[in-house]
Amino acid sequence: MESEHRRIEMRMKVDGGYEIAATLHRPAKVAAGAPLIVGLPGAGYARGYFDLPQAGYSQAEHLVARGTMLLAIDHLGAGDSSIPPHDVTTLEAVAAAGDQAVKRALADLRADAITPGVVIGCGQSMGGHIAVAMQAWHRSFDAIIVLGSGMLRTNVPDRPGTPPPVIPEGAEGAEISAALAAQVDWPWLFHWEDSAPDLVAADLACGMPVRHTASSWASTGIPGLAFNLTKPGKLLPLTAMVDVPVLVGMGERDVTLSPAEELATFTASDDLSAIRVRNMAHMHNFADTRMQLWRRIDAFVVQVAFN
Repeated sequence: MESEHRRIEMRMKVDGGYEIAATLHRPAKVAAGAPLIVGLPGAGYARGYFDLPQAGYSQAEHLVARGTMLLAIDHLGAGDSSIPPHDVTTLEAVAAAGDQAVKRALADLRADAITPGVVIGCGQSMGGHIAVAMQAWHRSFDAIIVLGSGMLRTNVPDRPGTPPPVIPEGAEGAEISAALAAQVDWPWLFHWEDSAPDLVAADLACGMPVRHTASSWASTGIPGLAFNLTKPGKLLPLTAMVDVPVLVGMGERDVTLSPAEELATFTASDDLSAIRVRNMAHMHNFADTRMQLWRRIDAFVVQVAFN
């Protein structure tokens, strides 16, 4: 079958002597000019987040069945990629490594007579911040999809009935992240009630938010940049540089502000859209309502490809 899902493991050398691990998901026969989505996972997750093992939960399979390729990447400092010290994996370094990996993967595809059409960055949580940085500094993509990523600030909701988190006076950067992490109900924030019980249980068993056990989708490595993303306004200079189409996606329970507030940060783009999905928590691909988000992404890909 031409739509047969093929998984091709790749390793790309980048500056500093490091390597980036990626999986290319593609049909057996790729149509000329087929879209390519670059999947960028969040902190504590690996490229397998886009290819969860339970039937019906692989976004990669969904995309491939529609003729869209997916290049799922482990960031520098995460998954099966090189794991330098935290002070090396800044936003600048991780974005640069990601851009180099994408360009080298595209060169490999063209060498195999596969020429993608539009290339769209799709980042979830921390991956959304990295997608914005890659676009702002390197113009890596023709469009970006930002999922569960607070651009103004990381807005961690409080579980009803629990006291709000306390941030020590004068805390900044990593101190804020540590204070928040110690007080957040991570299972409630990451997973909607009753969604894929076995899959969610396996995710929680890896540890949360810092993983003590890796899996096909969970990473024990977390880039150092993840501990400095909570400072309000840190990303605004970057979102203001993004002048390609942007789709913002979020769950009903997520770490973002409202769709309107998130979209308003992309002041240079003339093509902005958003979706907020009910009964979905921060880790969107585990949710029972994930297809609503995936179909909206499908429509965005078509829009960008034929604009």
